[in-house]
Amino acid sequence: MKRSITDFSFEALAIIFSILVAFAIDSAWDRHQERQEVDAALEALYADFSATAAGLEVSIEQIRSDIADYLDILSLPLEDLERRDPRELTQLVQRSVVVSTFLPPTVSLDTLVASGRLNIIDDLGLRNALVAYRSSVESLNRTQAWILEFSNTQYIPYLRTKVPMTTFGWNGPVETVEEQLVGPNLSEDELRHYLGELFGDMQFLNLVQNRLMGARLTDLKLRLLVQDVGRVCDKLGHGDCYNTLEQGPKG
Repeated sequence: MKRSITDFSFEALAIIFSILVAFAIDSAWDRHQERQEVDAALEALYADFSATAAGLEVSIEQIRSDIADYLDILSLPLEDLERRDPRELTQLVQRSVVVSTFLPPTVSLDTLVASGRLNIIDDLGLRNALVAYRSSVESLNRTQAWILEFSNTQYIPYLRTKVPMTTFGWNGPVETVEEQLVGPNLSEDELRHYLGELFGDMQFLNLVQNRLMGARLTDLKLRLLVQDVGRVCDKLGHGDCYNTLEQGPKG
């Protein structure tokens, strides 16, 4: 018996319907996978920015301690050298040799940028905050690289000509030799002699002034980074990840 046009119409509709259902299922699955990818990216960002906030708090405290040391060196009159403990002054100069650096974890953001997947984040405000943060990190890294280069090529070589020093380790994101004043093996009279020559040399004070300038610039950039971290955390819906940090630069 010949099949009617109506039968063919029903079969065609059934085929079209099944195809549409298959497309809908595929589309829903793709959206589900993309949502999972976005959720995983946001969780990874939250973990990195929580660690960054904690690290910033420690780094800001350390850089301010460095600034206090530089100011102590620069404000010390020569006539006060005899009244200060020479081993305490030796430690003060020793601390001025060490360069404090901050390297925030950026693996989650770098992965999104390198893979071209930053646009999977729908929130334009969050994407803009992440871009601004990345720019601030790059600026901080350039400043820290300049300070490390200054320390390695000018400050430490100068100190080697003035006081006994010995290599004791590495520091920073690049291979940076730290030096240590050999204080324990020297008598107090010997220490006073070296310290007197050091603190009486205008070149030393100028170099410390440069270290102070670098530390203050680092402090400013760290506090600007606090603002960027705060914006990202707010956009992530986790303002608590930076609530212990001060808000922005002072003075």
